[in-house]
Amino acid sequence: MISRAPDPRLAQYVTGAYLGWIEQTSRPVRRRDIASTTIPLILNLGPRYVISDGRAPQSVHSRGSFITGLADGCTFVDSATESCAIQVNFAPLDAYRLFGVPMASLTNATVELEEQFGASVGELIARLRDASTWDERFDLLDAFLLDRLRRAARTVPEVEWMWTQIVLSNGRVAVGSFAHATGRSHKYLISRFHEQVGLTPKTVARIVRFEQVAERLRTASGVRWSELALDAGYYISCLCCAISQPSPAPRPPRIGRSSFRTAA
Repeated sequence: MISRAPDPRLAQYVTGAYLGWIEQTSRPVRRRDIASTTIPLILNLGPRYVISDGRAPQSVHSRGSFITGLADGCTFVDSATESCAIQVNFAPLDAYRLFGVPMASLTNATVELEEQFGASVGELIARLRDASTWDERFDLLDAFLLDRLRRAARTVPEVEWMWTQIVLSNGRVAVGSFAHATGRSHKYLISRFHEQVGLTPKTVARIVRFEQVAERLRTASGVRWSELALDAGYYISCLCCAISQPSPAPRPPRIGRSSFRTAA
């Protein structure tokens, strides 16, 4: 796996580093994409992926390069024995700024990039395939995103403030207090938040708490479920256990919202 920081002018809009990889396996690989607050953009330079909804396995789609919106469930992503791609991660509001589409239109969906953003993305992918080095590919990606940044969409200040409160409180903030704090109606805030983030504030707060659980499971040993549930704001530990069961699939580099890939 190859990683590189984005252009400094993009640092506040891109979450983490660019991630590029070439992977070869002896058999096809299935990965589970769990709910998180990350929006992954996948620029696919290899065979297409097959993506299915964890709650509706009959809903199956073939995708080349794609973007995935926020989701309150899991998705399965199947890849062939060879894969080559670049991943860029965004927070929802930064994805909204750079791509200018309502994040609600991506909710619980994995959308083909060219269908969503037009021919410019197709041209970028063709140039990425033709590039001879990863640095050249990352330079092309910098140029593409900087061009999007010059035409960035404006976010609603109240939505930015609500998002910050949810993240800083680890999902514990009382979302019902937002209307009083901002002087806006509850209906207005929910509508604009859903448009620019993709889910309601209450659902996003629940996902932030779930991310805490997932991170503790990855990094801690000897976890007591009752303590973990309470620490993350779940008052029924069996619910925490139910939503945090590990995938029965093998654990190669991760896919999708839980980050399609993470740097080694």
